[in-house]
Amino acid sequence: MSTFEKTIKDGRNAFRFAVPDMNSVTPFPDFDDAEKVRQYIQDRRVIGYDPLVQPALLLHEIVSSSDSQKTIASARYHAAQIVAGHDDRILVIVGPCSIHSPEQALEYAGLLKAKLASWPNLLIIMRAYFEKPRTTVGWKGLINDPDINGSFKINKGLRIARQLLCDITDSGVPVGLELLDTISPQYLADLISWGAIGARTTESQLHRELASGVSFPVGFKNGTDGSVTVAIDAMHSAGSPHAFMGVTEQGLASIVKTRGNQDVHVILRGGTKGPNFASQFVKEATQSILKKRERASVMVDCSHGNSQKNHKNQPLVIDSICEQLAAGEQSITGVMIESNINDGRQDVPSEGAQNLKWGTFLAHDQQYSTGVVSLPRPRSTPTDLTWETLPAVANLVTYEPLLLENEREAVADLLQYLENRTTTNFFTGSPLSALTILSFSDNVDLQRSAALAFAEITEKEVRPVGRDTLDPILFLLSSHDTEVQRAASAALGNLAVNTDNKLLIVKLGGLEPLIRQMLSPNVEVQCNAVGCVTNLATHDDNKTKIAKSGALVPLTRLARSKDMRVQRNATGALLNMTHSDENRQQLVNAGAIPVLVSLLNSPDTDVQYYCTTALSNIAVDGNNRKKLAQTEPKLVASLVTLMESPSLKVQCQAALALRNLASDEKYQLEIVKADGLLALLRLLQSTYLPLILSSAACVRNVSIHPQNESPIIESGFLQPLINLLSFKENEEVQCHAISTLRNLAASSEKNKTAIVKAGAVQSIKDLVLEVPMNVQSEMTACVAVLALSDDLKGQLLEMGVCEVLIPLTNSPSSEVQGNSAAALGNLSSKDGRSSTEDYSAFNDVWEKPEGGMHRYLHRFLTSSDATFQHIAVWTIVQLLESGDPVLINNIRGSALLIPNIRHLASSRASSHSSAGGTPTSHRSQSQSYQDTETGEGQGEIQQLARRINEILEGDDMTVGSLPAGSHIQPGSFDSSTDELRRSVREAFAPSSQR
Repeated sequence: MSTFEKTIKDGRNAFRFAVPDMNSVTPFPDFDDAEKVRQYIQDRRVIGYDPLVQPALLLHEIVSSSDSQKTIASARYHAAQIVAGHDDRILVIVGPCSIHSPEQALEYAGLLKAKLASWPNLLIIMRAYFEKPRTTVGWKGLINDPDINGSFKINKGLRIARQLLCDITDSGVPVGLELLDTISPQYLADLISWGAIGARTTESQLHRELASGVSFPVGFKNGTDGSVTVAIDAMHSAGSPHAFMGVTEQGLASIVKTRGNQDVHVILRGGTKGPNFASQFVKEATQSILKKRERASVMVDCSHGNSQKNHKNQPLVIDSICEQLAAGEQSITGVMIESNINDGRQDVPSEGAQNLKWGTFLAHDQQYSTGVVSLPRPRSTPTDLTWETLPAVANLVTYEPLLLENEREAVADLLQYLENRTTTNFFTGSPLSALTILSFSDNVDLQRSAALAFAEITEKEVRPVGRDTLDPILFLLSSHDTEVQRAASAALGNLAVNTDNKLLIVKLGGLEPLIRQMLSPNVEVQCNAVGCVTNLATHDDNKTKIAKSGALVPLTRLARSKDMRVQRNATGALLNMTHSDENRQQLVNAGAIPVLVSLLNSPDTDVQYYCTTALSNIAVDGNNRKKLAQTEPKLVASLVTLMESPSLKVQCQAALALRNLASDEKYQLEIVKADGLLALLRLLQSTYLPLILSSAACVRNVSIHPQNESPIIESGFLQPLINLLSFKENEEVQCHAISTLRNLAASSEKNKTAIVKAGAVQSIKDLVLEVPMNVQSEMTACVAVLALSDDLKGQLLEMGVCEVLIPLTNSPSSEVQGNSAAALGNLSSKDGRSSTEDYSAFNDVWEKPEGGMHRYLHRFLTSSDATFQHIAVWTIVQLLESGDPVLINNIRGSALLIPNIRHLASSRASSHSSAGGTPTSHRSQSQSYQDTETGEGQGEIQQLARRINEILEGDDMTVGSLPAGSHIQPGSFDSSTDELRRSVREAFAPSSQR
């Protein structure tokens, strides 16, 4: 994106920084262009996001001393006592409008410290404001822009501010700050004794919520218009419990819950309507406060609207306050005075901030000369309450042990590395050393910081790491602190995305602490630990180790978690464990089946997908299918319902799960009874390939059962299945479709007729020479089954199927050869025919295409495969028994066929049979094939060959009886059908989904 320099003016100051060139952003997107719309609705006015140091790290880098902590605790306690009316002193907030120089602030603090003992009736808190609220734009304070040049080095500003407050409070001077940014208190709140909410933010809900949780008194200024109501409402709000979004010391976004802060008061600072420090305004404010609180506590700001933005008017305001106190005004408990080393104001010089005047403040701030007026107090001051006397509560404060030297250095180093994280490699050298020192520290806060740093770093970048990186993370994983556990497991889960890391984590013993964390009562820890195991389980080498580690039982338990994230991760991990026989059995033994089945009804799409796919894989094993059948009666109904899911991936996996279950007869029938056919038909007609493939595979298995043939046809499957025969994008779809048609034709003449009438044979004829070899095998097998029908033989011959079957008898595939020849043989069978005219189709293809029937029969007679020889001699017998004189003459006159027939008739030499392709004919090829292997089939070939010779050499061409055993006996078709179904099961046994 192009940029230009835009000047933002604030009085006579100018800050320059690059901003987006809005001319390069389309003001009104083309709503038909999804990418442009997406870009348009992104953060297009945000220049970028820079990393912010974690509060915990800064707190451990810059630690307050015990003297500092006593100063802070004492001032907090006494300020709260004054606001509550239990201490007669006056609370005085005095100091610079805002700090831009730490050195000058320290000098001012030194001057103030020297006078504290002179004012025993006052509680002095130095005003140390680092943030400047702006009505428009301008310098926003030391934290936002410490170099006062528009560089906005906020991390640097936070570090300077924290160090300065430590130094000031260590000297014995407590400090008060305005709470402007809602995040910065996490870095500084432990050093503050009193806080203010400014006029511009008093009405802000965020600041009221913030005030409800801080541990020091807070004053709310009236609105910029002078209204006290908003401040009183703010007091009431801050005194109540709240829950809101914020950040932890570790920088984590979180939900903050507070008790409420009763140590609150109003600050009268004047407004656009004029000052409000006079007695009448104080009394009006007091009366309004007392309507909602038992006691009124009012602080008067001597600057801003009350001084009419003229620092010379401040003494006048102070005089009025003194008069009111002398008159007995009880509600005034404090004053605020803006003061500096020198009076006046200044702007940033054109040559830069280095030329600012010492002790004078800049940019729209009214400054005042040094000195704090000692206010007269008519009431007595208890002699035992002086500055030096600390209340008993201060002695009850406990303090964190100081850091070891190497830990302090590691914190400082890590902060520096984090500020330059885009160019820092945290997985080696000094950055990794710093993280390791913090990880192995006895200080749990440092461990938290290290764990969180690892989590954030690995979220941005994942690479192969070594043991030196994993060891500290695994150590953190064993921590008893839930924050450390949560961040460490998140980091480990991120690293486990990398293949090499998956193996090393398990090798180094990472499973044991992860299993412990899965048993944690903390949901966040559970979620991250299970997510990590899910990633580890994607590597095949880890799956068996995870299965044997004892992780499956807690994973199964967590799959029922009420937290959807934990449930997703757990079911995802269980899915990853279903890709091998051994692991599936371990999973079943762990009790996963009832959990997975129950979660099919989950409202979460991902959980449905994981559970459906896991059950699909479990159903690969026959023993598991039996167990499912015995224990899960609602499984099929649930899966049928999921085929109607709005999620395509869930629909797909539901169909595949039913496909695997349908390897068993029980489930083949149950799917139809559960109205699964309607959903499968819808998926079959989808335009989405995975849905078509999964439903076609399922219907194929369902069609194996004879009782399902008619329901499938009656449900309207024929035409969609025939349409899929031409689905050239995926040959597996074609195979499933034609195999289903073959199954549907297996046991019913009515079904065969319906299939031919629907156009299946015509589609096969048009496609079979162009489709892949696997599809050719299935198509020719289907024609062979259809050709068993005496009523359809003539129709098939008229359609010209021989013209495509004959070329396929010379296919490179023995299965295609055998199935094509079997189809021709079944078509040639004379059973049920009454006229020789039915055989004219064979005369038409005797010599063509590609050598016709003549060359095909010669190839099979001379084949070394006994099955092919058997088909050839049996087919020739059928053709001769037809009585067709042309056919008989063609065979009798063939110099290719007769010598080979005579050879087979006179020889009993054993021949080996083909390992592929058991063609389907009008006889049981399973029986013939087995006979051939034992030598009995070869004897039948010899008998058939002799029968041919007898027919050709004799004068009687009427149909005679073949030798015993060569014809299919009544009822043998059922045996052929059974073999067909068995072959379908074996060829399409369910496979594991991955």
